Amino acid sequence: EQEAMAPVLRFGYIADIQHADRDDTRIRDKYDRFYRSSKESLTQAADWWKQEDGGLDFLLDLGDLIDGTGGYIQEKNHDDNAPPGETEPMRAAAGLIKEFERVGAPYTMHLVGNHDLYCFTRKQLAHMELRDSLTLSFGRPLADACKDPDHPPPEDKLYYSFVAKPGWRVVVLDAYEHSIIREGGGEMPKSGLDVAADTSKAAMGVCMAHNNVDFYKEGADWRSGGAEGAGKRWVPLNGGLGKEQLKWLTGVLKSSNEKKDERVIIMCHVPCSTLPNNAGTALWDYEELQWLLANPKICRKGLVPMVMSGHNHDGAYWHDANTGTHHVTVRGTLEFKEEYGICEVDNEKILLRRPNKEDKVYGVPPLGSEHIWHRAEHG
Repeated sequence: EQEAMAPVLRFGYIADIQHADRDDTRIRDKYDRFYRSSKESLTQAADWWKQEDGGLDFLLDLGDLIDGTGGYIQEKNHDDNAPPGETEPMRAAAGLIKEFERVGAPYTMHLVGNHDLYCFTRKQLAHMELRDSLTLSFGRPLADACKDPDHPPPEDKLYYSFVAKPGWRVVVLDAYEHSIIREGGGEMPKSGLDVAADTSKAAMGVCMAHNNVDFYKEGADWRSGGAEGAGKRWVPLNGGLGKEQLKWLTGVLKSSNEKKDERVIIMCHVPCSTLPNNAGTALWDYEELQWLLANPKICRKGLVPMVMSGHNHDGAYWHDANTGTHHVTVRGTLEFKEEYGICEVDNEKILLRRPNKEDKVYGVPPLGSEHIWHRAEHG
């Protein structure tokens, strides 16, 4: 039976704004980071999104809204019950969120990035009420607002899914559910690490077991352990989904897989593959996620046409021909001022539009087309 034509899903996206009131810096003699003017880039993005005929289904901030290492980390607020706007990080985040709200999209999703956890505790992110859009972006509130009772995440989790349009389920993952910085509000200004909680200590042990670096040592060179290839991902600025979130995701994918005409778009701050140049910025447990996508009993070919991420400011793209999934890593706004865009997805193609740049078009395979099941090395 032929797949019914799903309506076009259209959303605006931007990655790694990482705004801060600090001077620009040169990174690895490669490019500049524009900390102050990254907010201007967001303003330009909002103006451009507002002009979209027919509007947008939602807006997507792929994480790292404000800078946490040299910008606002010194003024973090560790009182989870503090009034909104009391600290400089909260005021900075609120100013950026106003720009998203100007667009008038039904929802704005702010993914959890490492810099967000440098500036805020996990509890603050789960319950923050700076602005309405932020209330509807982290964890349960958005899932509740979208009336999606089929796959509610556990309480106070920052991952969720919802049906954005008939035929289109959006899954937002928490890349730091299993991580050294899981609890947020890190105590070490240079690195943002917080190893006070048992969950963070366990993650530290896992990370150090794969990377010969003493991450407890302040100022330690995270890249000095000699890790190569995919092993480079075992650093504190990355994290993993963890067993509980992977189990939840398996249920979501199975449910969509059983439906005749539903597809899934996955969003995650940290890239979910190491290819082509994500080795140092990939999920710790990316292989487990790739296994789910490649298992036809869980996820038939074409079910997940795209996984969109940020975190790697250089950007990246990889197509898994076996699953039909396009892994799109969006360049960071902090360095690249016009890499925000609008994504349109339908049953046949993914279209990425950016201002003053050539469109990118990727094909979407029919649901259930030939899918060769194997446990191979995945990017």
